[in-house]
Amino acid sequence: MMKATLLLSAALLALHSCANVAAPSSSGDTPDLVAGVLAGELVDENAYTSKDPARISVPILRAPDLEAKYGKPEYSVMADGSYAARHQMPGGSYLRIVGTPRPPKKLPYDAHGPLTLMGRDIGFFTTGNEDPEITSESIVMRAPDGRSATYVVTHGGRTGSVTERSLSRGLPRLSW
Repeated sequence: MMKATLLLSAALLALHSCANVAAPSSSGDTPDLVAGVLAGELVDENAYTSKDPARISVPILRAPDLEAKYGKPEYSVMADGSYAARHQMPGGSYLRIVGTPRPPKKLPYDAHGPLTLMGRDIGFFTTGNEDPEITSESIVMRAPDGRSATYVVTHGGRTGSVTERSLSRGLPRLSW
């Protein structure tokens, strides 16, 4: 009986995980990383149209200190010009910045804590599954050139090397 219960629990967990994968893109053929991030779902980091930052249609939010120390991020660009920039740091820590012309989405649950992003106080959600990770609420910001876009920032790392508290307090400096 115990073995059957464990198998059923594992099957239900697998179904739940599959059900929370990012939504299909507007073309319907591949998942869209940005849609998943905005909806607070599990995302496929490889769901993108291009890696060419020249295709990005919104102002690019940068982490200049990380770029100076570790180089430019890896970009994933969606068909509508939305992007996800991923900075990978030693020890398994990472920062993902998502920028999109799409409107922000309010998630159906309260934020888990406060976070300051570009001088604005917003909330964050604990989104790590096995390792600590925080994701900001989606926020509309205006770049110096006057263009606006929605941004979401995710900061994570390996269990034992970071905590959700250290991630929220140690968010790298962001700028245009």
